Amino acid sequence: MKTVRVSDGQIISYDLWGSNRENPIILLQGLGMDSRGFGLQRYLLSQNHLCIAIDHRGSPGSPATKEFSLYRLTRDVLRVMENENISAAHVVGCSMGGIVAQILATVYPKRVKSLTLISTSCSQHDWRSELLQEWKQRLMQRRSKVLDHEILMWLIGPRLLRRSTIFLPIAQKLFQEIDVHQFCMQVDAICAFSDTFKNRLSAINVPTQVLVGSQDTLTPVGDAQELCMYIKGAELSIVYGTAHGMIIESPIQVGRLMLDGIERADALNSATYSEIQ
Repeated sequence: MKTVRVSDGQIISYDLWGSNRENPIILLQGLGMDSRGFGLQRYLLSQNHLCIAIDHRGSPGSPATKEFSLYRLTRDVLRVMENENISAAHVVGCSMGGIVAQILATVYPKRVKSLTLISTSCSQHDWRSELLQEWKQRLMQRRSKVLDHEILMWLIGPRLLRRSTIFLPIAQKLFQEIDVHQFCMQVDAICAFSDTFKNRLSAINVPTQVLVGSQDTLTPVGDAQELCMYIKGAELSIVYGTAHGMIIESPIQVGRLMLDGIERADALNSATYSEIQ
């Protein structure tokens, strides 16, 4: 793991693998998770790319010292890119990381070659904010651990839950280091994000793919379809039989979809460059 100090003094951790610095991928995880969440795609993604998986502040690798916004997480990503001398990258964002990816592509468009948005949304639905606040209240009252059955039901589809002997060791490894206070700080950052931001998504002008699980109840298929309405030319892929945790539930299929979208973006960008020349 590497670290970098950002402008407000916070230390951000990130992991690197692969070797092709000419075509890097930035990987942004969701609520409570860290860079290990993309571990099952590690081999696939590293063949032709340098991968930078960032631990957002509020995750185990980058504990936050004060409250923050999703815009602050976006500036953290930029600082990591600067530290690695990366001017632009393909950006993959899952869940909360998908919102950060949307901000990055909208506010800093020259830093993004393509977008892959996984299990995420562009709308701040009241029901979802209320759900996250319920999680926060229960956790702050210490009535449960971060990984409990009720939260799992929102994250993992029934097919994988039935195979709990396979999944639970992975999930427990990813969740066991989560600090409840840090988790709740990320919840607050998500809930404070303005629903009006989606009106800016029409400015995104990079190849974009949106991936969603057919059984996702936290960010359902309708949210993915809405993203495709706001982002011009976005392509939707539904991974059947998976839910919100699709990168763990169907790691190979999701990894291949990631790479397919990135390769299409590279081909399109190369063709556009040739036309300009």
